[in-house]
Amino acid sequence: MNIAVSSVRLVTSRYIMASNDREMAETEKEVQARFAGLDAIRKRYEPLIVNAEERSVYESFSKNWDVYRQLNDKLMVLARAHKSEEAEMFFLNDCSRRPRRRTPTRRQHRVKSISRARIRRSRSLPPTTTGPAWSSW
Repeated sequence: MNIAVSSVRLVTSRYIMASNDREMAETEKEVQARFAGLDAIRKRYEPLIVNAEERSVYESFSKNWDVYRQLNDKLMVLARAHKSEEAEMFFLNDCSRRPRRRTPTRRQHRVKSISRARIRRSRSLPPTTTGPAWSSW
Protein backbone atom coordinates (compact mmCIF):
# COMPACT_ATOMS: atom_id res chain seq x y z
CA MET A 1 0.00 0.00 0.00
CA ASN A 2 2.90 2.36 0.74
CA ILE A 3 4.16 1.99 -2.80
CA ALA A 4 0.72 2.75 -4.23
CA VAL A 5 0.44 5.89 -2.08
CA SER A 6 3.90 7.02 -3.21
CA SER A 7 2.87 6.34 -6.78
CA VAL A 8 -0.15 8.65 -6.42
CA ARG A 9 2.06 11.40 -4.99
CA LEU A 10 4.62 11.00 -7.76
CA VAL A 11 2.08 11.25 -10.57
CA THR A 12 0.39 14.19 -8.82
CA SER A 13 3.70 16.05 -8.80
CA ARG A 14 4.01 15.40 -12.55
CA TYR A 15 0.51 16.80 -12.99
CA ILE A 16 1.51 20.05 -11.31
CA MET A 17 4.56 20.35 -13.57
CA ALA A 18 2.68 19.62 -16.81
CA SER A 19 3.62 22.21 -19.39
CA ASN A 20 0.46 22.15 -21.53
CA ASP A 21 -3.22 21.14 -21.41
CA ARG A 22 -2.68 17.88 -23.34
CA GLU A 23 0.03 16.71 -20.97
CA MET A 24 -2.11 17.79 -18.02
CA ALA A 25 -5.12 15.80 -19.29
CA GLU A 26 -3.01 12.67 -19.80
CA THR A 27 -1.45 12.97 -16.36
CA GLU A 28 -4.83 13.60 -14.72
CA LYS A 29 -6.09 10.31 -16.17
CA GLU A 30 -3.04 8.60 -14.73
CA VAL A 31 -3.63 10.18 -11.31
CA GLN A 32 -7.22 8.89 -11.33
CA ALA A 33 -6.00 5.42 -12.39
CA ARG A 34 -3.54 5.37 -9.49
CA PHE A 35 -6.30 6.34 -7.04
CA ALA A 36 -8.48 3.55 -8.47
CA GLY A 37 -5.59 1.10 -8.16
CA LEU A 38 -5.08 1.99 -4.50
CA ASP A 39 -8.81 1.63 -3.87
CA ALA A 40 -8.64 -1.89 -5.33
CA ILE A 41 -5.65 -2.76 -3.13
CA ARG A 42 -7.50 -1.50 -0.08
CA LYS A 43 -10.59 -3.59 -0.90
CA ARG A 44 -8.41 -6.69 -1.15
CA TYR A 45 -6.60 -5.83 2.09
CA GLU A 46 -9.64 -5.09 4.29
CA PRO A 47 -10.86 -8.71 4.61
CA LEU A 48 -7.38 -9.76 5.74
CA ILE A 49 -7.50 -7.63 8.91
CA VAL A 50 -7.83 -10.00 11.87
CA ASN A 51 -7.63 -8.02 15.10
CA ALA A 52 -8.80 -4.77 16.63
CA GLU A 53 -5.37 -3.16 16.75
CA GLU A 54 -4.72 -3.79 13.07
CA ARG A 55 -8.22 -2.47 12.31
CA SER A 56 -7.46 0.68 14.33
CA VAL A 57 -4.23 1.33 12.40
CA TYR A 58 -6.04 0.80 9.10
CA GLU A 59 -8.91 3.11 10.10
CA SER A 60 -6.39 5.79 11.01
CA PHE A 61 -4.80 5.42 7.57
CA SER A 62 -8.25 5.58 5.95
CA LYS A 63 -9.14 8.84 7.71
CA ASN A 64 -5.81 10.40 6.75
CA TRP A 65 -6.20 9.17 3.18
CA ASP A 66 -9.69 10.73 2.93
CA VAL A 67 -8.23 14.07 4.05
CA TYR A 68 -5.41 13.71 1.51
CA ARG A 69 -7.91 13.04 -1.30
CA GLN A 70 -9.82 16.21 -0.41
CA LEU A 71 -6.59 18.21 -0.41
CA ASN A 72 -5.61 16.60 -3.70
CA ASP A 73 -8.92 17.75 -5.26
CA LYS A 74 -8.11 21.34 -4.24
CA LEU A 75 -4.62 20.91 -5.67
CA MET A 76 -6.01 19.72 -9.00
CA VAL A 77 -8.26 22.79 -9.21
CA LEU A 78 -5.24 25.08 -8.72
CA ALA A 79 -3.22 23.21 -11.33
CA ARG A 80 -6.08 23.21 -13.87
CA ALA A 81 -6.32 26.99 -13.44
CA HIS A 82 -2.60 27.15 -14.40
CA LYS A 83 -1.69 28.49 -10.98
CA SER A 84 1.44 26.36 -11.00
CA GLU A 85 3.33 28.20 -8.30
CA GLU A 86 0.37 28.11 -5.89
CA ALA A 87 -0.26 24.44 -6.71
CA GLU A 88 3.38 23.59 -6.10
CA MET A 89 3.41 25.34 -2.72
CA PHE A 90 0.11 23.67 -1.77
CA PHE A 91 1.56 20.27 -2.74
CA LEU A 92 4.75 20.83 -0.77
CA ASN A 93 3.08 22.30 2.33
CA ASP A 94 -0.55 21.27 2.78
CA CYS A 95 -0.58 17.91 0.97
CA SER A 96 2.64 16.73 2.60
CA ARG A 97 1.59 17.09 6.21
CA ARG A 98 1.61 13.82 8.05
CA PRO A 99 0.24 13.12 11.48
CA ARG A 100 2.80 12.94 14.24
CA ARG A 101 3.83 9.37 14.93
CA ARG A 102 4.64 8.01 18.30
CA THR A 103 7.16 5.24 18.79
CA PRO A 104 5.57 1.89 17.86
CA THR A 105 4.91 -0.58 20.63
CA ARG A 106 5.91 -4.25 20.51
CA ARG A 107 2.31 -5.10 19.78
CA GLN A 108 2.28 -2.71 16.80
CA HIS A 109 5.43 -4.37 15.50
CA ARG A 110 3.66 -7.73 15.80
CA VAL A 111 0.58 -6.37 13.97
CA LYS A 112 2.88 -5.07 11.26
CA SER A 113 4.54 -8.47 10.82
CA ILE A 114 1.13 -10.19 10.70
CA SER A 115 0.01 -7.63 8.12
CA ARG A 116 3.09 -8.25 6.01
CA ALA A 117 2.41 -12.00 6.08
CA ARG A 118 -1.18 -11.40 4.96
CA ILE A 119 -0.02 -9.09 2.19
CA ARG A 120 2.42 -11.73 0.95
CA ARG A 121 -0.42 -14.26 0.99
CA SER A 122 -2.79 -11.86 -0.84
CA ARG A 123 -0.20 -11.32 -3.57
CA SER A 124 -0.42 -14.99 -4.42
CA LEU A 125 -4.16 -14.63 -5.10
CA PRO A 126 -5.29 -13.91 -8.66
CA PRO A 127 -5.94 -10.21 -9.30
CA THR A 128 -9.56 -9.13 -8.83
CA THR A 129 -9.44 -6.27 -11.32
CA THR A 130 -7.94 -5.64 -14.69
CA GLY A 131 -5.71 -2.69 -15.25
CA PRO A 132 -2.07 -1.69 -15.08
CA ALA A 133 0.35 -4.21 -13.64
CA TRP A 134 0.82 -2.25 -10.41
CA SER A 135 -2.88 -2.57 -9.56
CA SER A 136 -2.55 -6.34 -9.01
CA TRP A 137 -0.05 -6.10 -6.15
